[in-house]
Amino acid sequence: RIESEGFIQALVEVKTKLGLDAAQLVTFMSDSVATRIESEGFIQALVEVKTKLGLDAAQLVTFMSGSVAARIESEGFIQALVDFKIKLDLDTERLVKIMNDSVAARIMNPDFLPALLLLPKRKTDQKSNLTSNAVRSVCAVIPIKRA
Repeated sequence: RIESEGFIQALVEVKTKLGLDAAQLVTFMSDSVATRIESEGFIQALVEVKTKLGLDAAQLVTFMSGSVAARIESEGFIQALVDFKIKLDLDTERLVKIMNDSVAARIMNPDFLPALLLLPKRKTDQKSNLTSNAVRSVCAVIPIKRA
């Protein structure tokens, strides 16, 4: 694919629109991203996710898992991400830390967010008490919502 003019143009467009440096672009280009990179809808969805979730370039690179890339153009997925962040009172840093393939695969399951909201609250000064371990525990019992 690297010999394809369209692929090279798409790389330049993604690098520019997302504000990625060369090292971030290399990290960003997983198989799931590479297979979709020439889709204008995919690039628009990336910009929308970055904007709506308040991600900087480094956070977007970390945030993008294979499952996020595979679902990012699915109707309702971006709104589900926004709802997830708002309803769980997550700051951007915490959202990036807990996002993974398992969360992305379940985020559109109507039982997932309510299950996370049932987790006991800790008495802390943290904005959110949601931990990666707690999310993994809920993911273990909530079925995957297919893209």
